[in-house]
Amino acid sequence: MRKLMWFTLGFAAIAGLGMFLTDPLQRLILALLCLTLGVFFRILSPSWGRVVLMAMAGGTVGALWLFAYGQVYLSPLEALDGKSQALVIEASDYPVETQRGQTADGYVTLAGRSYKIRFYLDQGETVCPGDKIHGTFSLRFTPEMDNAYYPGLGIFLMGYPVGNPVVVPGDPLPWQYFPAQLRRSAMDTIANLFPSDTAGFAQALLLGQTENMSAETDRILEQSGIRHVVAVSGLHVSILFGLVHLLTRRKRWLTALVGIPVLLLFSGVAGFSPSIVRACAMQVLMILAMLWEREYDPPTALAFGAGILLLWNPYTITSVSFQLSVGSMAGIFLISGKIRGYLMDRKRLGRWNRKTLPGRIAAWGAASFSVTMGAMLITTPICAYYFGTVSLVSPISNLLLLWLITWIFYGIILCLLVAGFLAPLAGFLAQVVSWGIRIVLGGAKVLGNLPYATISTENVYLLGFLVFAYVLVILFLFLRPRKPRILCVCLAIGLVSSIFFSTLERFTGSYRVTVLDVGQGQCVLIQSGRDCFVVDCGSQSGDWVGELAVDALKEQGISQITGLILTHYDYDHASGVRDLMELVDTDTLYLPHTPDADRSLAQGAEQVYWISTVLELPCGTGKITILPGEKDSTDNESSLCILFQAENCDILITGDRDQNGEEYLLEQIDLPRLDVLIVGHHGADSSTGLPLLEKTRPDTAVISVGANNSYGHPQPQVLQRLELFGCRVLRTDQNGTIVLRG
Repeated sequence: MRKLMWFTLGFAAIAGLGMFLTDPLQRLILALLCLTLGVFFRILSPSWGRVVLMAMAGGTVGALWLFAYGQVYLSPLEALDGKSQALVIEASDYPVETQRGQTADGYVTLAGRSYKIRFYLDQGETVCPGDKIHGTFSLRFTPEMDNAYYPGLGIFLMGYPVGNPVVVPGDPLPWQYFPAQLRRSAMDTIANLFPSDTAGFAQALLLGQTENMSAETDRILEQSGIRHVVAVSGLHVSILFGLVHLLTRRKRWLTALVGIPVLLLFSGVAGFSPSIVRACAMQVLMILAMLWEREYDPPTALAFGAGILLLWNPYTITSVSFQLSVGSMAGIFLISGKIRGYLMDRKRLGRWNRKTLPGRIAAWGAASFSVTMGAMLITTPICAYYFGTVSLVSPISNLLLLWLITWIFYGIILCLLVAGFLAPLAGFLAQVVSWGIRIVLGGAKVLGNLPYATISTENVYLLGFLVFAYVLVILFLFLRPRKPRILCVCLAIGLVSSIFFSTLERFTGSYRVTVLDVGQGQCVLIQSGRDCFVVDCGSQSGDWVGELAVDALKEQGISQITGLILTHYDYDHASGVRDLMELVDTDTLYLPHTPDADRSLAQGAEQVYWISTVLELPCGTGKITILPGEKDSTDNESSLCILFQAENCDILITGDRDQNGEEYLLEQIDLPRLDVLIVGHHGADSSTGLPLLEKTRPDTAVISVGANNSYGHPQPQVLQRLELFGCRVLRTDQNGTIVLRG
């Protein structure tokens, strides 16, 4: 049976490698290379050769399948990238509200094949599963968008309406969309039963739908390292199957007859995400093994679940959900047993009788801790790479809070069942379950707010600690004799040292300016002494920028912002402002006083300044000068300009001002020669004109811009002008987050 494991491992590895090879011929060469290596090692080593041959056979099939999938299935879509076309889309789910309208998923038939598409509609448009949407859409081929999220879900087209699409209601509801209707019904019932402060978490825990969960709750879960509880996965499947197994009184045939349909329905209601499909496939194999009294081999079951997903869509290998799901299970299978065995040794926790209360608590604690650590050892590098953060308190959070999640999950299901025939009782039960949710969120908040509960990979010292920790763990696993106490002491010394130097750096220089990589948008942190100002907080990709800014602040132990300055109200500069203010204390908000001012942003702020005249603010050892746009100007021309001056440092931020606005700036103030210019309007040709460059002659130009953005930023003319004045150019799409120190 382990042959399937090695075959799937080779398939996944080569499919992942093949994603970097866009030329079909290269994928064919990769398949031939895998086959050659497999045969070579089989001849060279009869023992290990079988394993290598099976892995390389999987790699060969993976490369060939990726080649065929791209050439046969995806090639018609690639030709549509960037073009507009009249389509008839059948909605497969209900729309989700966004700050820029609605987005929904559906299917469209092109070249005789059905493809999944995510399309946008105007706010308030009513769409139900099975409805037909007729209209012209501007299309994007998602594998060309440098965003693995959509292809990993099988979504290969993005549709942006051109004009007003027409929605034709479908009647009756097609059977394949029943899980979506059931999910919507469950969401509505939970919203009606549960208080507003717990309903979003209840919806996310049971169904994986996080759109109604507040940014603060999401942040609490992430900081404490238990956000995985609201990403429906193997944890939820095991909890659900445990309930089914108990209700069927552990009778094999009854468990199979009830359990398999329930798992399939739950997978559909949860949206068939890669993690839930993998978990359900493994659980079904376990049921079948139990039914026919066969040995259940977890690695083979994991390979089976992963193989199904990759055969359905080889791009699933790029899904973070898939990688974390498979990685956590691999860590549990490979590592958790060894950790648990060590902890339950008779010299340690195993000295208590397991039939006694202390023995049961010890066994439960050892099992919980070992599972968490096993999963973390594999998934931590994945989280660090994709999310840039790692939770250090996750083992403690899981140990203290995860047991309660099981009972909350059961409680939510009970509330939904009772609501069908006795609503008052369901409401009472929802109140009881809500107190459990509040306990979890309260505990998570306490743990997540501990100093350095979460570390960011943007911090070179903390990133160095992670590398140091993994080297120590690897040495610990291979060296004899193993001395866990020495390992723990070394890890503690490494962590304390990295935190010390990270905190010390904040006070060693006169300033630190961070231009965050937010894609097509802007967010700049200005720090000097104990003061910290944030200039803009937005991205065209959404409101997550607020969380990113908080991460950057917390990695230096900063829990309060001296001031938040918004240059103007465009979405790509302001989308994350509300979340930022919700997640971190903000002393003062500085907003441009313009006719298009968004006064709702001022709600909740302790102090607000509407900037219409020049304002100077102290900032550590330096000062910040805020300069307004022309009176009664709107849009880009109304952008505030920010001049930060510290010892031997002059940095200018011009927002999205065009060249006319820059000339007005030159009339407002006698600008010094700049050390750094944050290039205006993300590198648009309409900004960063010759008069501004002639006056300031910046040494370094920083461009906050998204990779492969549709605007063509930064435009060649701007880069040529910067080169003309000898500027060193740094770009967030190429250099990532940019940190300037002095």
